[in-house]
Amino acid sequence: MSLPSVSIVIPAKNGRPTIGPCLDAVLAQDYAGAVDVLVLDSGSRDGTLDDVRARPSVALHEIPPSSFDHGDTRNLGAGLTAGELIVFLVQDAEPVGRRWLAELVSNFDDPTVAGAFSRILPRPDAGPLVQRGCQGDLCFGSERTEVAVVDPAAWRAQDPHSLRVAVNFNDVSSCVRRSVWRRLPLVRGMFGEDIRFARSALESGFRIVFDPRSEVLHSHEYEAASVRARTRIDAQMNRVFLRRLNVDSLRSALILAWRSWRSDREYLAQQALPWAQRLKWSALSPLYHLSEFVGFWQGARDVTTRGMPFESVPRALPADAPLKVLMVVHGFPPDSWAGVEVLSLTLGRALRRRGVEVVFFVRTPGTPEESDRSLHSSEFDGFVVHRFVNRLAFGGVDETYRFAPAEAAFDQVLAAERPDVVHLQHMIHLSTGLVDRCRAASVPCVVTVSDFWPSCPKVQRLRPDGSNCTRTTPGLGCAACVKGKPRGVGLLAGLDAAAGGLPLWLAQYVPQSAPARPPGPAKSLEDAASLIRRERWMADVLSRADAVVVPSACLQRDLLALGLPAGHVALSAYGMDTGWLGSGPPARVARAAGEPLRVGFIGSIVPYKGLTVLARAVARLPAGAAQIHVHGDHEGGADEVVRALVGAEVAAARQAAGEAISFHGRFEHDRLGQLHAELDVLVVPSTWQEAYGITVREAHLTGTPLLASDIAGIAEGVRDGVDGLLFPPGDDAALAACLTRLLDDPELGPRLAAAAPPVKTDDQEAAEYAWRYRQLVTRAAGRHNPEPVCAPASPTSAAGAAP
Repeated sequence: MSLPSVSIVIPAKNGRPTIGPCLDAVLAQDYAGAVDVLVLDSGSRDGTLDDVRARPSVALHEIPPSSFDHGDTRNLGAGLTAGELIVFLVQDAEPVGRRWLAELVSNFDDPTVAGAFSRILPRPDAGPLVQRGCQGDLCFGSERTEVAVVDPAAWRAQDPHSLRVAVNFNDVSSCVRRSVWRRLPLVRGMFGEDIRFARSALESGFRIVFDPRSEVLHSHEYEAASVRARTRIDAQMNRVFLRRLNVDSLRSALILAWRSWRSDREYLAQQALPWAQRLKWSALSPLYHLSEFVGFWQGARDVTTRGMPFESVPRALPADAPLKVLMVVHGFPPDSWAGVEVLSLTLGRALRRRGVEVVFFVRTPGTPEESDRSLHSSEFDGFVVHRFVNRLAFGGVDETYRFAPAEAAFDQVLAAERPDVVHLQHMIHLSTGLVDRCRAASVPCVVTVSDFWPSCPKVQRLRPDGSNCTRTTPGLGCAACVKGKPRGVGLLAGLDAAAGGLPLWLAQYVPQSAPARPPGPAKSLEDAASLIRRERWMADVLSRADAVVVPSACLQRDLLALGLPAGHVALSAYGMDTGWLGSGPPARVARAAGEPLRVGFIGSIVPYKGLTVLARAVARLPAGAAQIHVHGDHEGGADEVVRALVGAEVAAARQAAGEAISFHGRFEHDRLGQLHAELDVLVVPSTWQEAYGITVREAHLTGTPLLASDIAGIAEGVRDGVDGLLFPPGDDAALAACLTRLLDDPELGPRLAAAAPPVKTDDQEAAEYAWRYRQLVTRAAGRHNPEPVCAPASPTSAAGAAP
């Protein structure tokens, strides 16, 4: 019988000097089955990446530092690999011998085993107290143990301390069956994802094995502050997930530290150590243990003082259970082909290819025959689409973000479709109350925040004078901005900050009138009060979502400043549709000798996209040195306001660049690759805080040299001087200098393009959301089905026995 294939997933950051020996030990294993190794790096700057790349058989995937999460990052690695078994290892755990992997895998001959983990030994150079601590750890034992829930009643009757021992599992070195992981992804969190998995697997009817034949070296010399921080979060996990109280008071912490110190002194006296070493470790012991037990006490206290709720135990989904997702968007083709709408359609198609059923609930302006606020069902591209007609005839500011008719229509769709999970891609022109409608229906929901709408009623963080708003919570300043009074924004924002919570308190007593008041002072007061309430409401309602995902770090920072807890906001880039690329990046069309540099601008032609900045930059170059090629609607369509904005921007650009600018009009998206192939450089000169930068990623996909504004989400996609050049937003002189560099050094552009990073695809995004959805569904299943499942008994199983 062939051995199962194995994927080894190793999270890493600044892993020198341990990552090299770790990988060498992994690659030296005696295992006859197929093995692949993936390192997930989250921002190393110490040479770790060089160490990984020096081993060509090891795959490397880089993620932004702020996207790292112990549970989610391991899930990401599992989703990027395909082995029947997934081994989770850490960068500073070194497998011992050449049988580490084979022994770990051998436990999976039993199909009921969900996970197995290795024995952890201290490193030979570890200090005596660290060695002693490792020897007292649950993962140091020398006897193989297998745990299963044989008797649910006996399992439930365990005290929390026995339960903690029973569910022991450690992904310092562990192996998980992929078929179980698909049904039970790791939970999101910065600690205890392994313990949570073990308990969930056990109570879902599987087994967990500790196999001491598989050994790794792993130990740390933590400073006292680090020890306290780790035990504090450990105690929180123990309390909320196991209801275990590690240390109940400061007095208990002091007593335990004293006892541990006395025990350490006895232990050190028995060691063959020089007297200076014994003195050193005897002096450090009380500091170490005091930090340890005070951390345990503080963590348990945090649960009470912060009101941290007890967690349910996720339950594994049935094998091969189909998944149905209701995706919610504020617009959808054929009505609208804008960014979020197209990205939602792209994700829906990719999910469908993975066997996930996707239906849509969307806002539409409707046809003349359809009444406002009515609900209709249709089909688009093979998807069922429930369209809610909303012509934006709101009675007041409140209804722009909490709209009861949209919630009522959504309730109808929820009842009819009965999805497993709801994905709220955008709620503008619908209602943020959809989050609470999901909770009322006991359906988990994930919210994607794709722009600044939660913190900015006008979405783009642009003030009436065109300047960028950099205050995340301007409060009263929003009222002046929405009313088009730029001079009042800063003044009222400062007043709001100085007044503390007073404006919010007063706003509760100024409700929106129904029907709406006519324009005047009373209505202005009501609108201002609504905008103040909106700020707090947005933070509260997003915190009630089961998960919040953002595509960029600038949006992540924006939500944290709004008041969302850090652990609630996951960072995950969009997946790009690459169908328009065909078999790969297009063959570039060479520029003929003597022709001007072909400078591209692709996208909307509105002032904050910066076309005029580019035109002024080209005007600074010698005559005939460069030609701007603009691809996008330069007429503005039917909307008079948009047409006026576009017309003014086109006129300004023409005035600045003269004959050095050409407008090519709208284009079919499938031609995008050819457009890029005919450019020598793409410039993204936006002056506003773009939340992501799809155009940047498209340039990377096509191998087009890139110049971009050093601002917000655009800058996040460019490593200055590596795969593109950045310039200050609005600075045409700096942009001209970048263009001059390309003219003076013909090899610079190709060199930048060749260094372009991999771009996340729609299929990769769909693979990621498959486990994100199941992460939420398994948690919901645990809330609704709290009783453990009885596993089949075997002579080696134990109901709550200590591993």
